[in-house]
Amino acid sequence: MKTAEYKIGEIYFGTADGEDEALNLLGKQDEFKNYYYDYDNMVEKALQPLRYLILGKKGAGKTLLGEYLNYKLNNAPNSISNIVSFNEFRMHTLRELSAEDTPPNEYIPIWTYVILIELSKIIISNISLKDDENCLRLKKFIAKNYQKLILTQNAEKDIEKLKTVNDNSDWIGDIITDDNKDQIQDSYISFIPILESIVTEVVKSKPEFSYNLILDKIDDRFTNSTLYKNSVISLIKAVDNFNKNCVRNKIKAKVTVLLRSDIFSLLNDTDLNKRENSNAVRIDWGDAAKYTSPLFDLIIQKIKASLPSLKEKSKGEIIRLFFPDFIKQSHRKIPLDKFLLGRTLFRPRDVITYLGLITDRYGDASCFTAEMFLDVQLRYSEYFLKEIENEMNGHLSDTQIKEVILLMIRFGRFDFKYDQIKRFEDKEKILTSMSLDDALKALFDFSIIGNYYFERGQQRHTWKHRHDRVEIDFNKQMCLHYGLWRYFNV
Repeated sequence: MKTAEYKIGEIYFGTADGEDEALNLLGKQDEFKNYYYDYDNMVEKALQPLRYLILGKKGAGKTLLGEYLNYKLNNAPNSISNIVSFNEFRMHTLRELSAEDTPPNEYIPIWTYVILIELSKIIISNISLKDDENCLRLKKFIAKNYQKLILTQNAEKDIEKLKTVNDNSDWIGDIITDDNKDQIQDSYISFIPILESIVTEVVKSKPEFSYNLILDKIDDRFTNSTLYKNSVISLIKAVDNFNKNCVRNKIKAKVTVLLRSDIFSLLNDTDLNKRENSNAVRIDWGDAAKYTSPLFDLIIQKIKASLPSLKEKSKGEIIRLFFPDFIKQSHRKIPLDKFLLGRTLFRPRDVITYLGLITDRYGDASCFTAEMFLDVQLRYSEYFLKEIENEMNGHLSDTQIKEVILLMIRFGRFDFKYDQIKRFEDKEKILTSMSLDDALKALFDFSIIGNYYFERGQQRHTWKHRHDRVEIDFNKQMCLHYGLWRYFNV
C-alpha cells in the first residue's frame, strides 16, 4: 500500500555526470559514502596495487568510481590522491613528441613524463615534506613550469620546451645538479630518469605516505585514428611500467586510468589481453531486465540514503512502497522492472535519468505511478538518442551519424526485415556515405536496433549492449530499441 509519508522529490538519484554527482555530495558529511553503491566490490578491486585500468561503457559509472576512489583515498590515513581530467588534452600534439620506437610504443616516454609531472604535484602537497630538499626542488620545478596540465591550451609552447631542454635552463630549474647535468641531452626524454629518481627519493623519504593519481576523460577527444589508438596504448603501457616499478621497489604510488570499454576493444596490441585479464576492473551491470539486477540495488541504496527512516526496509518493501507493479501500454501490462531496464543500455546513467525526469516533474508525489513513466517517455527518448549519438562520435563521421538516424526516422518502422528496409533505401537513397549493410551494422553495434526471433514459441532478442560479441544477423527480424520508440514515433 502506498503512503503519503514521503515525497519522491526528496530522493536524490544522482546526475548523469559522475563528476557533478560527486561534487554535489562531497560537501556533506558522509553523504558520498551513503549514496555510492559499491557493486561487485569494485572499490576494493580498484584499490589493489596492480589493478589500474577501469573499463566500462559510456555512462556505466567510471568517473563516479574514480571520484569515490579519490574521496576514499583522501580520507584514509597518510594517503593523498588527485583526479586529473584530460578533456582538454591535445592528443594530436603527441605526434611531435614521439620517441624513436616501434608503433604503438612511440608515445610511452611523453606519457611517462606527464605522469611524473602530475604525481609530483600530489607529492608536493604533502605538508610533512615541506623541509625535504628533493621535495623543495620539485616544488620550484612545478611552480616555474607545470602548475597546469601540459599539452592543453599552451600546447605549442610546451612542445618547444620539451624539444629543447638544454635551451631552456629556466624550465628545468633546480632539478638539474652538478651530478646529473651531463645526462641531459636535447629533449625531455633524457630528463625522465632524473625526474623519476627524484620523485622516488621523495616518496621513499616518508614511506608511511601513499600517493595516487587517477586519470579521467582520456576518451573525451576520441577519434578512430592510428594516432589516438597508439597514444592510448602507450599510456596504458607507461602506467603499467610505472605501477610495476613501484611495486618492485616497494614505493607507495599508483596511477589509475579510466577508459571506455568500446575504445579499449579497438586497441590492437599483443600485451592488451594480458592487461585486461590481470590489471583491469570491468564495470558491468549485467543484462537482466529484472528486479534482481544490480541497477535496482543501486536505486534502493539511493532511496535509503535520501530517506534514512527507510534504512531497515527490505528491497521488496521499498519497491512495493514506491513503484507500480505494471506499466500498461498498447493493451499490454509490462512489469515495471522489464519496462524500465528494457529502455536502457543497462547503465546507471539511463536509470537515474529516467527516474530523475519523473522526480523533477512530480516531486510532490508520494510514489512513482505508471502514468508518470509514460508521461516522460518522450523526454527520456530524446536524452537516450543523444547519448547514443555521443557514443558514436569518433567511431563514425558526423555525416554518417546523421544519415543512419535519418534512415530510421524516415523508415518509421518498429520491426522489419532486411528486404523491407533495402527496398525503402533503394527508393529514398538516404545513405550517401556508407552502404546499407554498414549502416545497419552501425545501428546494431550501438544498440539502436537489435535482432529478434522465436524459439520454442518464445520471442528472443539479441542486443549488442547485452552481449558484446554478437553481430547483426541480416537474415533475422530487426527491431528498434524500446528506449527510442517515442523519439522515432513508431
